Amino acid sequence: MTVSCLIMFDLAAGDALVLREARLAVAFSEALAARFGAALDEVTVADASAG
Repeated sequence: MTVSCLIMFDLAAGDALVLREARLAVAFSEALAARFGAALDEVTVADASAG
């Protein structure tokens, strides 16, 4: 392989890793939103009515 091919391969592998981590972060935040969304909504409403 040439140097440019190796660099492109390395960049593609890095992009795949970043995409995988981004997907995990989105899935984690969606799970948190599903679990705590109602409680956070209640706190937001309570803060708004107190202010």
